[in-house]
Amino acid sequence: MLSLIDEILDLSKIDTGNLELAIEVVSIRDLVTKTTATVKPLVERNGNEFTGVLGP
Repeated sequence: MLSLIDEILDLSKIDTGNLELAIEVVSIRDLVTKTTATVKPLVERNGNEFTGVLGP
C-alpha cells in the first residue's frame, strides 16, 4: 500500500514538474514481470484479467 501511495505522489510531482528523472538501463523482462506481479492481483480482484507476454 505504501508503494502505491509513493507512486501516486510521484504522479503528482510529474504533473507539477517537480520530479527529477534519471536515465538508467533496465531489463524489460524484469520490468514486465514485476509490473505483472503488482497489477495482476488488483485486476483479478475486480474480475478482470491481466496478462504480460514476452518473447524468448
